[in-house]
Amino acid sequence: MTVDRALDLLEQTLNGMAPAHKARLIHRDIKPANILLTERGEIRIADFGIAKAPDGQHSAVSQLGIGSRNYMAPEQRESTKHVDARADVYSLAVLTYQMLTGKLPTRRYADPNDHCAALGSALNRVILKARSVNKCGRFQDAAEFNAVLKSARLQQQQSDSDTQTYTDVSPATTSTISPRLQPLAQLIDRHC
Repeated sequence: MTVDRALDLLEQTLNGMAPAHKARLIHRDIKPANILLTERGEIRIADFGIAKAPDGQHSAVSQLGIGSRNYMAPEQRESTKHVDARADVYSLAVLTYQMLTGKLPTRRYADPNDHCAALGSALNRVILKARSVNKCGRFQDAAEFNAVLKSARLQQQQSDSDTQTYTDVSPATTSTISPRLQPLAQLIDRHC
């Protein structure tokens, strides 16, 4: 999956989660199986079955470690009752890491941009902040995550446009190519 596609899907998911977080509804089970993609490429967030309702109300399920372990925030593994929107932020960061790298960030893991250099340092920092082990180090909710993500994407696009370089790919003439490379140049010219 390309970086742009992964980040587009993340933005759509964050746009979908922001109203839930604003209403203090916590999903608690963000994982690939609960992020559905329509035929038109739009995200639908499914399975709010173990969601935490606002004002301290809990779903019928409020047991220890409820959710999908590979995507759960550390505090959610300890108690599902006392999580807030930052647990969903963590899960979304894990999901994004997986989209970008093809791997789950378990135990010791490389930064996303080690697998995907096109991500850039600003976007890498956004993903790592969202996946902070300490919930106080994460974005407060999907809206804040999305705002910072959009800003970092814009910064990355501006940086990319400032550093674009162009390479002349016009057919080479034999007078400008070393005699030992002329057969290679002729082969390239024939296939281009």
